[in-house]
Amino acid sequence: MVFWAFAHIKPMSKNTGKPSEKAFTDALKRLGKRAYHHRFVDASEIKGKTGKIAVAASPQPSDYLVVIDGDTHFAEVKSTQSVASFPFSLLNTNQTAAARMILAAGGGYWVYAHSLILNKWFRFPYSLVTQTKEGGKASIKWSDLSSYEWTLPNG
Repeated sequence: MVFWAFAHIKPMSKNTGKPSEKAFTDALKRLGKRAYHHRFVDASEIKGKTGKIAVAASPQPSDYLVVIDGDTHFAEVKSTQSVASFPFSLLNTNQTAAARMILAAGGGYWVYAHSLILNKWFRFPYSLVTQTKEGGKASIKWSDLSSYEWTLPNG
């Protein structure tokens, strides 16, 4: 076996998700009055600001509440280094439960997935996640998301 052949390839650094979230919010800000976003405070943000684990912080339904050109929806922003697909394991149990209730109430819930490997964004409805899970899959291939490819707004 030859291991040295790949010695020049450096592993990607740990994915914190913060650069993708910043790119997302910066893009919405560029839309000016056409867009509004509210970032829900989560336990990790509280820990980052205080240095203490936020035991009493209630789970949030998503990362953001977003309005773009009159469309109001919940938005979950995720980034991944997965080569082949978007893994549903990135979506936690509380987000899944909230998404189901929001969709049942007639609301919108979108996943904004940033593939760091492909350097592409995808925007797809949470209902696609539910449908794919019901089909027995734990992820959705990037190739199956091609019609949901999304370009960050420039303004």
